[in-house]
Amino acid sequence: MSEHHMPSFGLPFRNARVVLSLRFLVPVIFSGFSLLSFLLALLLAGYYDPSSWAMRFWGLAVWTISFGLAYAIMHMMVRPIEDFASRIEEIKEKESPGERVPTAQQNAPPRNELERFTQALDGVTDMLTRVESKTHFPDMVGESRAMRAVFSQLLVVAGSDTTALILGESGTGKELAAQGIHANSPRKHGPLVKVNCAAIPDTLVESELFGHEKGAFTGATTAKQGKFQQASGGTIFLDEIGDMPLETQAKLLRVLQDREVIPVGGSKPIRVDVRVIAATNKDLPQEVRDKRFREDLYFRINVFPVELPPLRDRLEDIPLFIDWFAQRADREIKITNQARQMLLAHSWPGNVRELIHCLERATLLAGKGEILPAHLPPPLKRALPVMEHQQSLNLNDRLKEIEKTLVEDALQRSHGVQVRAAELLGIQVRSLWHRVKKLEIDVSRFKQ
Repeated sequence: MSEHHMPSFGLPFRNARVVLSLRFLVPVIFSGFSLLSFLLALLLAGYYDPSSWAMRFWGLAVWTISFGLAYAIMHMMVRPIEDFASRIEEIKEKESPGERVPTAQQNAPPRNELERFTQALDGVTDMLTRVESKTHFPDMVGESRAMRAVFSQLLVVAGSDTTALILGESGTGKELAAQGIHANSPRKHGPLVKVNCAAIPDTLVESELFGHEKGAFTGATTAKQGKFQQASGGTIFLDEIGDMPLETQAKLLRVLQDREVIPVGGSKPIRVDVRVIAATNKDLPQEVRDKRFREDLYFRINVFPVELPPLRDRLEDIPLFIDWFAQRADREIKITNQARQMLLAHSWPGNVRELIHCLERATLLAGKGEILPAHLPPPLKRALPVMEHQQSLNLNDRLKEIEKTLVEDALQRSHGVQVRAAELLGIQVRSLWHRVKKLEIDVSRFKQ
């Protein structure tokens, strides 16, 4: 049995390893206990005689039989688990999410079979999480750890009728998150009514939300249902709730508590069955302290908060956005290494929305060719002045910069899997390890 199939429990000794497999270690322990029990039984019965050849024979027989039985049982138990772990490792190597190649402490090979099996199960969990995310949230792009944590939270809150509060900077995809919650909720067959509280004039917010009766105000020639009535049986999404007027906030609080609305100009309450999802890019606790948002309403909607990470905190998702944009554009999009590095170096204050607009602009300028640094907006050019920096370097330094850019681009495209990165570069894996160490590249930055 090879070392790969029999990971070690051994200790390093002059660069060597003593390899002990679970299928040997457990039988040795079990047979040792069996022999100890046999000798203890003889001792208690008064038959213990260490000089007796018969006792030595039966002691050896007990140890051998116990070891053989334990080994057979462990072999039957461990063999399918080993096959399963090997299959998972093969899948992880062919795809991008994981790797078995030792690169750093985080990527060191498993020290024993338990660690190897744990890594295999972690790999299964990782792959299932990505599949589950793509299945339940097909419109949301992201496989980074930050986004997988968000997907898990969205799935938890989606299965209930709990009020959800989606937090995040502008352009992080709060509306898509609300759509994902509704699509995976028991109310998915009901309507999803979206309301942008910041886009409605203060004088019309109450009418839009709760409706109005005929003649309630000038211009109200007919009665009109409000958004809450339209969303009955489904979900209402109150986007930018932090911009809602204080007077309307008080009435909204009453609706959330009583589940009843009173149209403007009306007196009879109307029962509504609505699930509420709110979203804002504002710091609501600070808004409460500044008396611009009601504290009681804040506590009422802040039942299950979900915070979407900004794009700068999940730059590893940018290649996925490029692929998503290429699929939507129905054409292959090629980006030079330097342009790709510029995309990764930008802070993206506009988040996903800014990235999509940037790709649209660059694609139009590039036509059918590759996207070059010149096709990117000025803020991105200032973010990574590579060419200006290279002009001040000597030949060796410039070659080192180019080599580092190529290696980092391959690692980015392979999501940190060095086996695939080496294939993209056309070099041996050991040669890539040497370059990673020489160029002081942190491979963990490119992993998902």
